[in-house]
Amino acid sequence: MDAAKELGCNLVRLAHYPHSENMVREAEKMGLMVWSELPVYQHIQFSDSVVPKKMDRMLNEMVRRDRNRCGVIVWSLSNETYPGTPNRNETLINLTAKCRALDSTRLIIHVINTQTYEDNTFNVWDPLYKYSDLIAINEYIGWYIPWQGKPTETKWEIAFPDKPVFISEFGGEAKYGSNDGADAAANWTEGYQENIYKDQIEMFSTISNLCGVCPWILFDYRSLGRMNQMYQNGYNRKGLLSENGEKKKAWYIMNEYYKKK
Repeated sequence: MDAAKELGCNLVRLAHYPHSENMVREAEKMGLMVWSELPVYQHIQFSDSVVPKKMDRMLNEMVRRDRNRCGVIVWSLSNETYPGTPNRNETLINLTAKCRALDSTRLIIHVINTQTYEDNTFNVWDPLYKYSDLIAINEYIGWYIPWQGKPTETKWEIAFPDKPVFISEFGGEAKYGSNDGADAAANWTEGYQENIYKDQIEMFSTISNLCGVCPWILFDYRSLGRMNQMYQNGYNRKGLLSENGEKKKAWYIMNEYYKKK
């Protein structure tokens, strides 16, 4: 929480699951708003009859525990699920209705990453956006997908254009102290990550109704599936800070951006 405050944040998306209530209370004490999220992520088998029951239970536990906490402003009900998954849409639409019945006072959202990006244009559409209070987008242009034009010339075709837009994930990986060689993605340098953030910030100015951005992620963290032997060794290196709290070059870019906001 101290690191988030130092960066200049006023909101924390803690993780793809609700954190302990002690974390939420500490955020309140420090004046940080909290985005709380269910672990409904990617390869969920919505057609399994047990899954909706588990989701209902998790929803009830999350909302009933924290609905009287002033710091929580967002209930996030899913992250990066796939529209073509059987029963996905109806299950999550029903979950949204149940969440509104439990608490109609907060923003309820679904985080989507199924937008297309062609000719430097984002086409942002998903049936869940109709039921989401924000257009929450995860995008990693500059890392997983190369830029197709100048960031300042990016165009957007967004479903429900009157809704606020929140970039809920963006960024790229770099190992702290990796500054040798060309600033290319293959070198995992701090300089390349820094350039991603500079380009992203330029792109933000092209987004109508942008209400917030959340870099992914604050700290490098253990992720055993990340097996690049030279740079990862079981860590996700998208952090603005190393696992030891060392500031990468991109940290300073976001710190300056938040200061201006």
